[in-house]
Amino acid sequence: MSEQRRHNRSGAAEVDNALVQQTERSLQTLMSKFGEPHQRLLQSLMDQGALPTEKACALFRQSLRQSLREGEREAARLPEYRTPESRKQAIDQIINLVNDRLRVIAFRVIRAVDDFDAQTEYLVLASQRAYSPSLAEFAHLSPDEVGLLSKWLEVIMGEGRGSIDQIVALNKVVELPNRLSRDRAQAVIDRLARSNWIVVDNDMGVLRLHQRAIVELGAYLKTQLDADECPLCKWPVVNADLHGQCARCECRVHRHCMATLTRAVNGAQLKCPGKRPDGRDCGADWSNDENAAPASPMNLRMEGDTTDESD
Repeated sequence: MSEQRRHNRSGAAEVDNALVQQTERSLQTLMSKFGEPHQRLLQSLMDQGALPTEKACALFRQSLRQSLREGEREAARLPEYRTPESRKQAIDQIINLVNDRLRVIAFRVIRAVDDFDAQTEYLVLASQRAYSPSLAEFAHLSPDEVGLLSKWLEVIMGEGRGSIDQIVALNKVVELPNRLSRDRAQAVIDRLARSNWIVVDNDMGVLRLHQRAIVELGAYLKTQLDADECPLCKWPVVNADLHGQCARCECRVHRHCMATLTRAVNGAQLKCPGKRPDGRDCGADWSNDENAAPASPMNLRMEGDTTDESD
C-alpha cells in the first residue's frame, strides 16, 4: 500500500473515531436529562447495543425500585411486567419518551424481533445515519477488519442463507489485499460478539448477524447486498429459512411478521402487503388462493396463531 493511501485511510479512521467519541459524549449529556431508571436503561443499551425486552423491563423495574426511598419500597406497587402485553405497554412508553429526545442526535431505540428466534424481541439503540458503502465507520474496526467483515456479509446474505461457517469466516483472510492472521480474524469475531453485532453459534459452527446489526445495517444490507425488505416491518430478510415468499409479487415476509398480520386480520381476508414490479399494491389473496400464498405457509405460523392449519 502506498504511503499516501495509508495516510488517507489513517486520517479517515481518526475522523470516524472522533465522530464516535463526540456521539458518545452527546449521549451521555442527553442521559442526564432523564430520571434514574431511564438513565440506567439507556446506559445498558449504550454498553451492550441491544437488550431482550424482557431483560429491559426487569432492569427498568429494578431501577424504579432503587430510585425509591427505603421506606417507600415496601408500600410501592411497582409493575411486574410478567405478561407480553404488559411488557409491550411498558416498552412503548419508554420508547416514546426516550426517542423524543434522542432524535436530536440522530439516535433512536427500536423494538425488533430476532430474525432467527421469533420468540425473542430486542430493544436496540440504533443510529439513524446511513453507513457508507465501505462501512468505514462501523464498530471501531480498522479498514482491513472492515474488509473481512464485508467478505462475511457477502456470504451471509448470499449462499450462506443467513449465516457463515466459522472456519470459512476465518479462512476469508486469504482473500484480503492485506492479509490478516487467523488469530486477528478470531479477535474480530470475539469483539463483534461481545458488542452484540454477531452471534457465535457453536452448536451449528456458524456466525450470524445479531438483531442489532440487522437494524443498524438495514439500509446497507438492502442497497449494497440486495437483501429483500419485509413489506410489513421494513427490515431486511436475513434468515432464509424463516420467511415466506408471495407467489405473485415475490416479496419475502418474515415468519413473525406474517404471524402478526394473521392475528391482526382475525379471520378476515389475508392479503399480500407487498408491491408489484410496477409499484402497485399486490393484494394477492393469501386466504383462499393457494397459488398465491407464500411458500411453506406452515413454517410462517407461530405458537399462539389461531389460523386453522388444516386449510
